[in-house]
Amino acid sequence: MSASIFVSRQLEATSPIQDIAIRHNLDITHQSLLAFDAVDFEVPDSKWLFFYSKTGVKYFSNYCSLSHYKVGCFGPATATYCMKYGHVTFECDADTKQAVLKVIEHIGDELITFVVGSRSLRSVQKALPSKAHHKETIVYNQRKIKKDDLGSYDIAILTSPMNVESFMESNGNAKKYIAIGETTATALRKRSFTPMVSVTPSEDGIAHTLDSILKTYF
Repeated sequence: MSASIFVSRQLEATSPIQDIAIRHNLDITHQSLLAFDAVDFEVPDSKWLFFYSKTGVKYFSNYCSLSHYKVGCFGPATATYCMKYGHVTFECDADTKQAVLKVIEHIGDELITFVVGSRSLRSVQKALPSKAHHKETIVYNQRKIKKDDLGSYDIAILTSPMNVESFMESNGNAKKYIAIGETTATALRKRSFTPMVSVTPSEDGIAHTLDSILKTYF
């Protein structure tokens, strides 16, 4: 009998998680438990933009061109997506400490605008030194999608604290949990679960962690 897996993200056919699912003959369900809505925003007057996610790039680019800005991105997936719309000046791993160093290195005394969702964790902004010049532009709202009964899985892979909330509120449960990063892991620990944390906060990292769990426990 194959293991059942839930992933709180809609996966593309080329996702490395899909590769693992095929290799191990997994029964996989993948869907986001969040919905997003565009909000009106003023065009930033800074020379620099910083994107945390593909979602931020999408909603910003729907209304404003990136061609007049220098752009920084949080994580390679965000950078790759952003390149569809314009040049990326720098990218960093999805790691707050490294992102802060990269922002300071590239912008110096210039103003940078962080493009965020209404419920963004704002981790890089919060970690910047007080002398750094920055502001933010909210381009979308996030809200939870509640399902009637998500059911039980062998492994649940959760990709944000909000997805943790929505998974639990939709009566989802699992024998084992994988968190995409430490903030998501913290949300699970607060609910008395002990998750595995992805080796990197990316689909590649999740796939590596999932493969290890499957080889060990299933």
